[in-house]
Amino acid sequence: ACQHQPAKERQLGEFAHADSLLMKAQKSGSLSQMLDLVDNLQQSGELSDLRADYYRGYYYWQKGSTTKAEEYCRRIIADNHTAERDRWSYVMASSALANICFDKRDFEGTIRIVLPLLNMMDSLNFGSLDSHIELHTMLGHCNLATNQPQLAQENFEKAYGLMRQNMAMPIRVLRSIQKPCEALPSLIGR
Repeated sequence: ACQHQPAKERQLGEFAHADSLLMKAQKSGSLSQMLDLVDNLQQSGELSDLRADYYRGYYYWQKGSTTKAEEYCRRIIADNHTAERDRWSYVMASSALANICFDKRDFEGTIRIVLPLLNMMDSLNFGSLDSHIELHTMLGHCNLATNQPQLAQENFEKAYGLMRQNMAMPIRVLRSIQKPCEALPSLIGR
């Protein structure tokens, strides 16, 4: 049946199949099996090089090797792939790298990753509402840490507005927005 599908649909279908196999390996907790599977799926052409690098980065992140995870994420972002088949990998790698930088308290580095990511996501109408909320929240925290309270307020307000559109937002995200928003008036002199 696959041979009668247009090449683009066949590729996307193969990626969906590859992703489902990899997610099954992730959920089973067998990370080493997942890494072997990534190699096999990449060699067979069922997984693009970019997507394979994303899963390798994920593997190393889960293993606690953030340096190696960061290396894979940076490689994906350097390619700046926004082609339809690579968008997911680019967004996921950018988000992961932003989290790595944020955890290392590299707030300026996080900003340099999140701003182009949000711009790309907005221009292509890509990404979930939840991811936009989390990225604006992270950006707001980075703005506070780099002494940019006005930008922080704008990002927290954007995140809050988006959150109100999505009332199913996890409470942890709501709390991360609420506290900085309460403190902002005193920081910017209102």
